[in-house]
Amino acid sequence: MNSIAQSPDDLIEDFVQSVADALVAFDLWCVFENPPEDHQAAIERHRLYFSSARHAHLTTAIVALYRLFESNTRTVNIEQLLESLDQVRSGFRNEVDNLESLQSDAKVIWTKIAILRNNVFGHRNKDLSVDDFFERASLTISDVWKLIHLCQDISKAIKNAWDGSAPVWPEYPKQALLDLLRTLGTESPE
Repeated sequence: MNSIAQSPDDLIEDFVQSVADALVAFDLWCVFENPPEDHQAAIERHRLYFSSARHAHLTTAIVALYRLFESNTRTVNIEQLLESLDQVRSGFRNEVDNLESLQSDAKVIWTKIAILRNNVFGHRNKDLSVDDFFERASLTISDVWKLIHLCQDISKAIKNAWDGSAPVWPEYPKQALLDLLRTLGTESPE
């Protein structure tokens, strides 16, 4: 059994923060992936920045989602979190409503995330092209949103069983990015 280096509340917050990181990063990536027509000029004018930002947000989302279900015993992931909470309160995982079903549904999508993280984002496998790995993973935008929502549900169930509270999720940042693009689109190029 692992000893607990962080408090149970801190471990839960670390898990919730990874979900929040994925939510924010993927919401922003979706704007870059399908920007409104009236923002194309701003994106084109600042192409290098927005190209880098698009890649960074997708990488952040993939890595954050991956770490939630990885099997590394030295990281904050669902199994290590539950094991640590079980050490403090024996049988805790049995108190979490619908946990097995949520985890099972999430793992199906997570395996697709793992293909990309392990072959494209965390490491760069030389055997196939990036496009080939995306095709192999067959991960859709809907899949990623579903996984994020499942992870939010898991976080909510764990926090509710632990102390009766619920996670506070960040506002979706999409509107802030659209406001920035609108501002950049009205500036005259130098």
